[in-house]
Amino acid sequence: MVEEVLKSKLEEKSGGAITIEIYPSNTLVGAKEMLDALKNGTVDMGYFVANMFPGQFPYTELFGTPGLKYGGIADVDKIIREFTKQYPDAAFDAFQIITRYSIGTMGLISVKPVTSVNDIKGMSIRTTSNFMPFFTSMGCNCVSMGAGDVYEAIKTNVINGTVTGLNGLATYNLGEVCNAVTPLYMLNGDEFVVMSDSAYGVLSPELQAAVDEVASEMDAVLTEYTQFEQDGAIDAAKKSNDKFEVVELSAEAEAKFMEAAAPLLDAKAAELDKAGLDGSGALAWLRAQAK
Repeated sequence: MVEEVLKSKLEEKSGGAITIEIYPSNTLVGAKEMLDALKNGTVDMGYFVANMFPGQFPYTELFGTPGLKYGGIADVDKIIREFTKQYPDAAFDAFQIITRYSIGTMGLISVKPVTSVNDIKGMSIRTTSNFMPFFTSMGCNCVSMGAGDVYEAIKTNVINGTVTGLNGLATYNLGEVCNAVTPLYMLNGDEFVVMSDSAYGVLSPELQAAVDEVASEMDAVLTEYTQFEQDGAIDAAKKSNDKFEVVELSAEAEAKFMEAAAPLLDAKAAELDKAGLDGSGALAWLRAQAK
């Protein structure tokens, strides 16, 4: 619903001069090799999550640090695309960004409902490295494992839950082994589809214009699809498990989560400042967008 749309649009607008061959599920290169593959010409276009490459996308890491609540998927997409213009990571100079979009609403998908900070103390959860300091500070035991291993780990009581986009409910059938999801709107993450500069540079001005036009159209496609996928994932979880529930935090409980995250944001901004970047300015800009 995304790659095929991108393929169709590019091939149509280029009059067939550009053709796309899709390699799903990292069958051409692994996720952690994507940047090198784009730079050395193994692939011309690729999907990746910048937080998988620590230190290479510092402004993106700041955006992905917990603590700010921007609203729904469309709101986050709008903010992250503007943030790209205001504070671009230098690493993107080697690519043409086709689209940048939010992972969707993040949440703690768990065996037992989580309604407060106290509920997560002592829990063992799988999360990504950028969120580990946040959950560790609240008394969680954080583990790292492949997303595909989470289902079995929860089923066998190795862990009690996982932090991921809500669409992961359907992708990994987590509704079968978990009974609740608590949306955590102060967690954010985003993804990219980019084209290598070398592939873009050999195109004629007319074909570059076609790529640029498709890139502008893909933003709306990704926002709509992410919301559609998320809604479908929640419905699928409820159908597979009649006990499954979506737990919305009270304003007071959410404030406790935000309070735990605030020092992490300040520390990340200071880290960028120390590296000669405008971390403080970028954080002030993001805080101005928060709700």
